[in-house]
Amino acid sequence: MANKKKQFDQEFKQNAVNYCLTHPELSRKECAKN
Repeated sequence: MANKKKQFDQEFKQNAVNYCLTHPELSRKECAKN
């Protein structure tokens, strides 16, 4: 079986980083869940 790994584009990754930076009260785990 092929190992299917989720692929995220650069824009998605940048948005995730920006979200964590703009919500410093949240942990990284909480940012990921959101």
